[in-house]
This record gives sequence, C-alpha cells and structure tokens, in this order.
Amino acid sequence: MPNTTRYAERTTVSAGQSQNEVKDLLRRFGANQIAVYEDEIKSAVAFRMEDRLYRITVPIPTGKNPRQEERRAWRLLLLLIKAKLEAVREGATTFEREFLADMLTPDGSTVYEWTLRPLQLAYESGKMPDQLMITGR
Repeated sequence: MPNTTRYAERTTVSAGQSQNEVKDLLRRFGANQIAVYEDEIKSAVAFRMEDRLYRITVPIPTGKNPRQEERRAWRLLLLLIKAKLEAVREGATTFEREFLADMLTPDGSTVYEWTLRPLQLAYESGKMPDQLMITGR
C-alpha cells in the first residue's frame, strides 16, 4: 500500500524557523531584499536576485490544524527552493530557467500568471497569438 503521508505533515519545526532557513538559503545564493508573507490561504517569499524580483507562493490547505498546515507549507517552500538552488549550484540548470515562472513582471504578477491564459488559448486554438495579451491591474 502506498504511503499517503504528505511531506512534512508531522513537522514540529516552527514556521518562523523555516522562514529563517529560507531567507538564509536565498542570501547564500546572492538574493537580497527578502520578504516573507503569510495569511490563512498561502505563504510566500519574495526576493531580489541581481536586477530581478521573484515571488514563490505555496497554498496552505484548510484543515483541522491551521498552525500545522502553516508549518508544513513553509517546510515545503524550503524544500522547493533548496532543490532548485542545488540544481543550479551543480550546473544541472540555470537560475533563470528554474525561477522564470516566479519572476515578477512590472504589473506585480509572476511570469506564470502573466502567460497562463495566452498559453491556454494557444493550445486550444493550435495557433500562437499574433499579439501579446497582457492582463493585470
């Protein structure tokens, strides 16, 4: 029978400790202007790397224990960032490739958010758009 335990489901590491680990990890790789964000439905970290801004967000599932879900979300965010940065350090990929979807555009949306709808339309129609379809604020 497969293991149905979610990653870090039983972690006792505080969200604050995980946030500090995320910030330390990002600093070691050259990021600055690091900020953390948390609310009832998501946790996020934003940072500057060279001349670009990035934001990585993970959802916090609603559950019986919101504090445990928050702790788990921050462990997951740490794992995600650590894996990407380790792959970059080893030369298996580039920073730009791993974090492109998380790069912020001038309107504050991520590249992922900015391109999602135009890509969906291109796949549905089988045609590339003849102009950029920019949505946002």
